[in-house]
Amino acid sequence: MPQSKPVKIVMLTGYLGAGKTTILNNILANDQGIRAAVIVNDIGEVNVDASLIKEGGLNQTDSLIPLTNGCICCTLSDDLAKQLGDIAASGDFDYIIIEASGICEPIPIAYTISAFCDQSKYEGNAPLDLDNIVAV
Repeated sequence: MPQSKPVKIVMLTGYLGAGKTTILNNILANDQGIRAAVIVNDIGEVNVDASLIKEGGLNQTDSLIPLTNGCICCTLSDDLAKQLGDIAASGDFDYIIIEASGICEPIPIAYTISAFCDQSKYEGNAPLDLDNIVAV
């Protein structure tokens, strides 16, 4: 049975080197009991940010999912949809924080995430809600 309380999604976006990973690590280090799943998107084959987050702020109630080798609004959109659905259905998390690659355009990613949120409400799946977009 899907949970009735929506899992909130925060998209963290900004240029390369703007401080997205630093902000994310601070959020995770100060979670005050919030259970967060983190999806880190990197266009390249090696996901450097995922390693920095794993070593930085991730704690026992959090989970890290790296999506590499493509953009989450284009080539990895099916992977993103599966991950969002699985995370919401698990009932283990309050928030999903998505760190977009610094070379991705944030508006198409926001539209993609928003479409998944709408779809989750109408298909009877665990609800998702795009809560915030944070740009640095």
